[in-house]
Amino acid sequence: MGSNIREQLFLLVEQWNFRGLAAKPPSRIGEGPGFSYGLNWALAAKGVLVKDKAFRNLESSELQQRGATVAESLSGLPVHVRGSVTGGTSELSKAQFGKLLKQVTNHLSSISNIFVHDGAIGSSSNCDAKVRVISDSPAAVLSLSNVLWKTPTRAVSHDSSPLTVYVATSISPGVAETVGLGSQGNKGFIAADIERSSLILCGKAFLDANSIKEALSALSGLIICSRGGLPLSARLLEYGDSVLLLFAPDEAIQSCSDSFVSADAGVILSAEGVAPYFQSPKSGGSNLFKLPAAVVLASSDRMQVKPANYPAVVSLPLCHYDDTENAKASRRQLKEAIYSALFDMNVPAVCAINQATLALYAARRTSGIVVNIGFHVTSVVPILNGKVMRKVGVEVVGLGALKLTGFLKELMQRNNINFASMYTIRTLKEALCYVAADYEAELSKDTEALLEVEGEGWFTLSKERFQTGEILFQPRIAGVRAMGLQQAVALCMHHCHDAELTSDDAWFKTVVLSGGTACLPGLPERLEKELHGLLPPLISHGIRIIPPPYGALTVWYGAKVISNLSNFPGPWCMTKKQCRQKSRLNLIW
Repeated sequence: MGSNIREQLFLLVEQWNFRGLAAKPPSRIGEGPGFSYGLNWALAAKGVLVKDKAFRNLESSELQQRGATVAESLSGLPVHVRGSVTGGTSELSKAQFGKLLKQVTNHLSSISNIFVHDGAIGSSSNCDAKVRVISDSPAAVLSLSNVLWKTPTRAVSHDSSPLTVYVATSISPGVAETVGLGSQGNKGFIAADIERSSLILCGKAFLDANSIKEALSALSGLIICSRGGLPLSARLLEYGDSVLLLFAPDEAIQSCSDSFVSADAGVILSAEGVAPYFQSPKSGGSNLFKLPAAVVLASSDRMQVKPANYPAVVSLPLCHYDDTENAKASRRQLKEAIYSALFDMNVPAVCAINQATLALYAARRTSGIVVNIGFHVTSVVPILNGKVMRKVGVEVVGLGALKLTGFLKELMQRNNINFASMYTIRTLKEALCYVAADYEAELSKDTEALLEVEGEGWFTLSKERFQTGEILFQPRIAGVRAMGLQQAVALCMHHCHDAELTSDDAWFKTVVLSGGTACLPGLPERLEKELHGLLPPLISHGIRIIPPPYGALTVWYGAKVISNLSNFPGPWCMTKKQCRQKSRLNLIW
């Protein structure tokens, strides 16, 4: 491929010499309509030699002036994919895609006018996937420009790993047969190669928006992950000041589909917030929303159990921690949004309980302190008889799983350990990291361990294994100005003891850990040791730290405990009728 590009670049220079352009200094070669020195070189690097003119990022009106029209959409066109994020057999061989790509680039090189459009998948510039469309048709560019998010000028040129979409609307319908794909009909087909970060649309395939979005999602997944984003097949529901993340099958959401930010299932979750994969008329110009206040999951299992047939247990996030009127109003508004979404999906009754209480129930307890290590923050929640003691105080530490993963990445970069994506970092963290009982003593030990990550080979970690988890107890190591986990739990225990809510102080001496990061080996033992060193014997005597009873699924199992109670749904749930009758919601929160 490299030699072909060199030949094409040489031919391009020859073309420019022939036109007398090479005699001009590069700074004086025009950026006028249809010609750009830099763009032509960039296209040549992609195998496309500009025959006459190449127009980049034309407005819709300009595309229409050049013949673009809005045609009726298509669906169900053949899609061939080479490579897979999850592995498995490819539908398209490397040789087939290479041969097809060569024919398409040759075709584009024979067209007088080329149309180029730069855009992005996802609207957060820090964790999106840049896309360059190279087309022989203004109509195709018009169609795709309504799907991709706008991106700043030259952002694609400066991107390290942009996707390339080749559109050949006027190529011979028989091209598929010549590369061994068989007859694809007269409407066109789609071919994608994840390894090459390339997508090919032949014939009228540019009109099949759904198939294009699926192919682009597959191509962009690894790029988005490598930039700190998390691609999710979910929908965004905006309700007042809150944003909900909804996972549900299409058939379950027809009645509330008008409430979604985007009609498509696909969002990118990152530290900045959450953004739809693609533009849509429903986006309304919005492109980046704050982090979801809640996640709602509605699904059908193998027994075809439909959401509309059974009550739903919803895990509410630990947000708006205070006992102030504003915090109460925010929690109430969030509940109303969740109820509204689920009742619109015809769920008969809803039980909404915060995730800390569910984690406690999974440990077969109704009272205790739950330490939930979440994605962004860690919450220390006192619970008495199933109710969060907000008046006692919920302690919040400003670091979570994301910070640990980012710190491990920083440690690996310092030690020149190369990796391809954040997925690799997360895999290493979950498999090799632990919490040291004595951090200083651990520094002098041989802690080297190896792990093979599929598709990337073997990795060796040593001190990084326990330095990562140590920031839970010493946040300053990672440059975080926050109290350590042990200090937050000790403070919460002091508040519980001073509140004298019951005659027996034993209720707050059971500490249940929750969250995937809470599964780090050695964490319960280290936390118990630290608490005994911080607290007076009167409070520390009898402390028991319980690791996540069911690992990362602890909260789910807590919901299962509730749903198996003899009086469920009964007093646990609210129906649609009850929701309408009550002006204020009084369920457990």
